[in-house]
Amino acid sequence: MSSNESEPKKKPPKRSDQNLMMAFLGVGLSISVEIAVSTTVGWWIGNWVDQKMGWAPYGMFCGVVLFLTVSIVHAIIVLNHLNKRMNGSE
Repeated sequence: MSSNESEPKKKPPKRSDQNLMMAFLGVGLSISVEIAVSTTVGWWIGNWVDQKMGWAPYGMFCGVVLFLTVSIVHAIIVLNHLNKRMNGSE
């Protein structure tokens, strides 16, 4: 008898556990990409405003803060929706 036969075999994860894991992975990746992209876009638009209006560095700062705030609020909305879905209230 080999050592592999004496060990109990692990059960594969249930399908619902795999779906839950993939849902969390998808939400986490989409939120992180959204925050990175929105911050970059805010910086780019703010920098453009600074060059056109001569407001450096206030346009860039306001652009980054505005776009970052919007993306964080959206992330909170998505996480609240996922939480409601996981608790079965939707």
